[in-house]
Amino acid sequence: MTAGLRGPDVSHDADDPGDTLLSILQGRRADDLYDAYAHLRATAPLFRYRNIWAVTRYVDCQEVMRDRVLGKGSGQAFDLPGFERREELDLSAIPSLLFLNPPDHTRLRRLVSRAFTPRRVEALRPIVARAVDTLLEELADAGSAGASVDLMDSLAFQLPIQVIGDLIGVPAADRELFRRLVPMGSKWIEPGATEAEVKEGRDAALTMITYFGDLLRERRKAPQDDLFTALIEVRDDDGAKLSRRELIINTIQLFSAGFHTTQNMIGNGLWALLDHPDAFAALGADPAIVPRAVEELLRFDTVTQAIGRMALEPTSIGGQRIAEGEWVLAFLGSANRDPAAFKDPDVLRLTRTPNDHLSFSAGVRHCLGASLARMELGLVFGAVAQRFPDMSLVSTPTRREGMLVRGPAQLEVGW
Repeated sequence: MTAGLRGPDVSHDADDPGDTLLSILQGRRADDLYDAYAHLRATAPLFRYRNIWAVTRYVDCQEVMRDRVLGKGSGQAFDLPGFERREELDLSAIPSLLFLNPPDHTRLRRLVSRAFTPRRVEALRPIVARAVDTLLEELADAGSAGASVDLMDSLAFQLPIQVIGDLIGVPAADRELFRRLVPMGSKWIEPGATEAEVKEGRDAALTMITYFGDLLRERRKAPQDDLFTALIEVRDDDGAKLSRRELIINTIQLFSAGFHTTQNMIGNGLWALLDHPDAFAALGADPAIVPRAVEELLRFDTVTQAIGRMALEPTSIGGQRIAEGEWVLAFLGSANRDPAAFKDPDVLRLTRTPNDHLSFSAGVRHCLGASLARMELGLVFGAVAQRFPDMSLVSTPTRREGMLVRGPAQLEVGW
């Protein structure tokens, strides 16, 4: 199979890019994922396998994200051997920023952006800083007797769930419920999700819809100084507002991304730092490099490894014609390691500049919570490196299942 080959019939040999693509999507290349990407960029940077166009170069991934013709589609995206065929999913019926196309996406994003403002995010900085200090005090106590500590549980989960919980207005007593529900609710979008996992994900989503529906009724009776209340009250220039269903679905999306994605960003970043002791020491010694270090850690091991788009009408990417109805899978993790865009891309260089990574997507779907995530990451990475200069991994971290959200399941450390 060569780059640009059309049609479902492919050969299978050691160098077949289709086999490499399958191994990535099935999670069999999790430990050498970036080697697999390098192989695809070198042999088939843009190729079609069954109903999917796989895109691995930086310039092509950037083009995918900025092409208005490539949008969200409904139905089964991945018709691949070894994948359980799932029932058709009408994603376009879900009024979420994650699944809608313009003009509905444009209207919804404009409304949400009016409530989720940079000023509201920046006002959280002292609150986030205090939360980091408190969690690191607890971390120090937990490891004071020489015991190992799991950073994923004690820090990477605890900080973002507090921050996004306070921002949206989810009571502290209810937040533990979402530790299980959010990963379950998001697992069904994984390319290898089985029918059982899709059902489990839907059940989790229904539980969250019920929860936020109850919270919506409470906020309408007694408004609070939180993002959920702001979303209820926001209006566009014509006086239009979010519908009840739009409010609930998009609040769930903001809440889920605000802790699940950020949790894995923290985990990936700390893993990379602890795996590179010189970089960890440099970060602790010079707080001025923290902002650039955050960008480099986001680039080095990307949480959202791939994004899927459907061609809503014929278009082209990298000079290759994409037919209407075909799917495009842009591997952001590969783009962030493309030597054509980054010098020595496999080297962790905390002071790298420029660093135009694609970890927060780009174009009309650029991540709304990027500024909040950057704030949390900067405060966490800098504080950990300064407070625990002799922290180290005590065992090889285990990685969570799944490919679209990459992160460690456990991160055992000692000092």
